[in-house]
Amino acid sequence: QKQYIPVIVDFFQDKRVKNIVCGHGHVYVVTYAGIVYVCGQLGLGDDLDIKKFRQIDFFKDRHVQKIVTGMFNTFAICDNDTVYSWGSN
Repeated sequence: QKQYIPVIVDFFQDKRVKNIVCGHGHVYVVTYAGIVYVCGQLGLGDDLDIKKFRQIDFFKDRHVQKIVTGMFNTFAICDNDTVYSWGSN
C-alpha cells in the first residue's frame, strides 16, 4: 500500500532502531540489540515478496552491527567482525 505522508511504523514502537537501509525492493532494519528485520524481497532462502517486517532467523545468534545493501545484494557486519553476504554478489 502506498503512503503519501509519513506514518508511524507500529511494529518498531517497542524496539530501539539503530539503522534502516533500502535495496531494490527490500528494506532492512537493525536494532541496537543486533536483531535484523526485513521486508520485501527477502533473501531468506526464497524469492517471496513479504509485506510485513520479520526477523531473519539466520542472525538470531549473531549480533549484527550494520547492514549494507546494493540493488540486488546485502552485506551484514557482526560483532566479531565477520562479514556475511547474500543475493546477487
